[in-house]
Amino acid sequence: MKWISSNFRSVISVAPVLASVAVALTTALGCGAVQADDRPFLRTTSAVVEDDDERVFEFTATHVTAKKQRSTSVQLEYSFSPTLSVELELGHQRDRIEGISEREQGLGLRMSWIDPAREGWGLATKFSVERERESGDEWAQPQWSGVMAFSMPVADKSVWVHANLGARYNPEETGSKRWTGLWSLGAEKPLNRRTSLFVEAAGASDGRDRIAQVGLRQWVQREKVAIDVGVGRQFANDIRGNFLAISLSLYDLSY
Repeated sequence: MKWISSNFRSVISVAPVLASVAVALTTALGCGAVQADDRPFLRTTSAVVEDDDERVFEFTATHVTAKKQRSTSVQLEYSFSPTLSVELELGHQRDRIEGISEREQGLGLRMSWIDPAREGWGLATKFSVERERESGDEWAQPQWSGVMAFSMPVADKSVWVHANLGARYNPEETGSKRWTGLWSLGAEKPLNRRTSLFVEAAGASDGRDRIAQVGLRQWVQREKVAIDVGVGRQFANDIRGNFLAISLSLYDLSY
């Protein structure tokens, strides 16, 4: 309870700053945001707390290519403290068959409430707003989402397991279709000091987003620069096929 109380006070202490950031980014986006994720995963958020993540940036560029689609996204995260961060994500997706392009913009706020290093398991929440626009169309109304993330070390702390449950609200749909359930499972296992293995499965209740992937993370510079390579399969209602995902992440960037 002391840990949660401390985190709540940290949120209150930076509330004016968060409000300013939200207003500035929302204005720049025209009111947009995305449900970002934690690399090496594509959909899963982690509840792991990094004690040295304070007043630093994290930058990630990701490219996903498949037979029918390819997408590129960049994500910038700023950590006010180890337990509080804001994320901005911009993305572009192109349908290779129909030649249709789609742009995405997103903004997210992540808060960690329970530190797994102290309690043996971790709890975090992420709230996001996102919008998208197909080529030639106007920007769609923003979609809102919330995710609860659980993280826990298992197998004598040699494997990290992450589980997410959440929901997304789409105001352009009607009735119960406005709400979509979100879930994901991920796991990481270090193979040596610089290389780790990861697996992930994720989906949405409307069937529009279901993936599974396995890959490797290679640290070019330990805790500073990492490259992730994953291969997987999409099981969505209208998109099925294999994909390759490559990410470059830069950590602990300061000014």
